[in-house]
Amino acid sequence: MGVGGSAEELAHVLADALARFRRVRPDLPYNPHVLSYVAWPQVWGSTALGFPRIGLQVVTTAQTHVVTDTLGDGGHLVYFGGEFAYRVERPNAAFEADRQAHRLRPLQPDGSTPLYEQG
Repeated sequence: MGVGGSAEELAHVLADALARFRRVRPDLPYNPHVLSYVAWPQVWGSTALGFPRIGLQVVTTAQTHVVTDTLGDGGHLVYFGGEFAYRVERPNAAFEADRQAHRLRPLQPDGSTPLYEQG
């Protein structure tokens, strides 16, 4: 996917995010203006990016995408290299700080999401 991602990656992320949000909120319109989007290049220690899978132990840069439902309860969807990683429904201060720092945490080794939810 590369440092800057691609137009295809962006289109895939936004289409996937809208479909995921509509599963939670079927009344959500098919309109890109209901989504907030931010992305940045993030450096990972392997080609597995932030996923608990086997990857080459090579420093790899890929786009991290965060898509937010601006109309309500859909939360935030996180993608690494264009692939869905996890949903954060009620973000805590750690999520906000990591997002501001452009350094989101990977999935846990067991595949569960990082501790980004409010208790």
